[in-house]
Formats: sequence, C-alpha cells, structure tokens
Amino acid sequence: MLCSYNDAILGCTEDAETSACAIYISTNSLGDTEHYDAYDSWRYGNSKFNWYGAQVGQGSFQGIPAEGTPLAWTTNKGGQSGYQPDNVYAHCLLWLS
Repeated sequence: MLCSYNDAILGCTEDAETSACAIYISTNSLGDTEHYDAYDSWRYGNSKFNWYGAQVGQGSFQGIPAEGTPLAWTTNKGGQSGYQPDNVYAHCLLWLS
C-alpha cells in the first residue's frame, strides 16, 4: 500500500480548506506583463499554501483550473520576460508569492 505525505501527518487532508497542513498565505502580483497572466489568474482566491488542487473560488487560466498554490518563473536578468529585482539568486528560479 502506498502512503502519501498527507497520510503520514495527523490532520493533513487533500482539501486545502480543512487540512492542518495547508497554511494561510497572501499572494502578491509579480507584474502586469503577459508573462504573469497564468500566475495572476491562478493566485486569485488562493489563500492557503498547497498543491492539492484548486480551492473553492480559486481562479483558472484559459479554462485550466489551478492545481494548488501557483508558481511563477522569474529571472534576475534585467530586460528579460519574468525579470524580478528581488530575484538575486539565479536566472531560473521559481517564486511563490
């Protein structure tokens, strides 16, 4: 029998609304360019950090529902799509917000 991570921790479920393992978050816009369209759509209504699937009322992008808390690819290379001045680590970094 395979056990998921949630099975191993008391109170964790695959429902972000009720899971003891889904923590409250507040997301921020990372930009208003086309690069962030999917991220901005999926962050709408996301109030708990999780990858369990879309929360009730969480946004969708081009008919595709969120699969949990969205990620956005960023770069520290100025002038490139996805540039974030806060990204001081790498050209290819996923940010949570």
